[in-house]
Amino acid sequence: MMKKLMEFAQGKIVMALEGGYNLDSLVNSALACVKVLLEDEPVVGTSEAYPFESWTWRVIQKVRQELSPFWPILADELPKTIKKATPIQIPDCWMNWQPLNVLNLGYNNLSGNLPKSLGSLTELQSLHLRNNRLTGELPSSLQNCTELLFINIGQNEFFGPFT
Repeated sequence: MMKKLMEFAQGKIVMALEGGYNLDSLVNSALACVKVLLEDEPVVGTSEAYPFESWTWRVIQKVRQELSPFWPILADELPKTIKKATPIQIPDCWMNWQPLNVLNLGYNNLSGNLPKSLGSLTELQSLHLRNNRLTGELPSSLQNCTELLFINIGQNEFFGPFT
């Protein structure tokens, strides 16, 4: 199936695995997808320069190398050290994203209030915000999301009415 997807997308795909529910399953899924993406080519490199598992780091580097012609930001050098993630706020930038159907920002260490511009997502059907540090009331502008069928806001610190 992955090879057919690669053909359909003409080699331009992004793979994102979300979760933490079953690490063995996620690892096996990621391995299978990466093997197909790399067409079972060996991944070369060393881990001495970075504090990561050597196999994982080599895969990340190879995927970044292969995809960087399509997404130039992947060509940027990665930091030499890992910093503790600081919470970030969801930007108020959703006015031009009306066609968006699914927004999954769960498990991203986000903080602060939800921006009012989320109400601009009039085609939104599914909103996932689970397990962040979001606070405050849900913006009343979400009432504009008339196609919204599913919302998951668990494990945050929202308060007030949900209308």
